[in-house]
Amino acid sequence: MNMKAVCPDADWKTAGDRYNVARRAVQIIEAWATEHNLTVDAIAETLVDRVMTIADGIAMHTNPGAPDYDPRTDGFAEGQSFYAFKFRINDAVQILTSVEKRKAAEAKRIAEDAAWAAKGLERCGRCDGAGGRADWPSWQCFECDGRRFVEIDHKN
Repeated sequence: MNMKAVCPDADWKTAGDRYNVARRAVQIIEAWATEHNLTVDAIAETLVDRVMTIADGIAMHTNPGAPDYDPRTDGFAEGQSFYAFKFRINDAVQILTSVEKRKAAEAKRIAEDAAWAAKGLERCGRCDGAGGRADWPSWQCFECDGRRFVEIDHKN
């Protein structure tokens, strides 16, 4: 797992505080990964890539410009930061699942095209293989008659 996702900055509070926060963040990520059938690594990498880490959350709740700022004592209301972190994990999960859905849809499309091509058919160019419209059930494509494919035109 990319530890940057869960580790506060090295100058933040005490080593024990950093350990407790990182441990709790790992537990939260593990729970979300299990619930959404994803890997902890994938969620952690997405958090780091999208600048949604624990350290980023702590920085968001601090005021380093304040005259009495001390990173060892300032800027982390545990409940509030984990609350925000959970939203960041949810965003990461949405990003990952949308990528997976796109990959699955593309794989399905490739498999359909290959199966049709083996039979001398191709995806209908008019409806792009939809055959009809879900929001108007009685409509079907006049070019493919709702079958989603047509015979390959070898004239071109």
